[in-house]
Amino acid sequence: MSEILTQNWIDNEDLSAGFTSIVIPLPNRYASVIFQGTCTGTPAGTMSVEVSVQEDEWVTLEGCEDISEDLGVTGYFYFIVPYPADYASEMRLKWVSGPTSGGTIDVAMRLMPL
Repeated sequence: MSEILTQNWIDNEDLSAGFTSIVIPLPNRYASVIFQGTCTGTPAGTMSVEVSVQEDEWVTLEGCEDISEDLGVTGYFYFIVPYPADYASEMRLKWVSGPTSGGTIDVAMRLMPL
């Protein structure tokens, strides 16, 4: 299996409302999934990684802390999720928008094989 790199995995998505990304199925073991996002405008809210083992049951992925970023503070994020298939069947990103959020986001996704 070779590396999968999708530069416009999320492309020009509106940050004024919440959204979830498309689901990444994890039928095989991978070394990591990497997400890198940049914003324009005035984002106010939190981007996080969610995982699932049971259908339609999603939880925020946690390490020592939640794997999330306040985009109103940084304007960007870079998440590395090692060996995701060891603890999840599916993965996605979730944006929770604040009341004053505006702008757009672009996200690249890289799936690294073992």
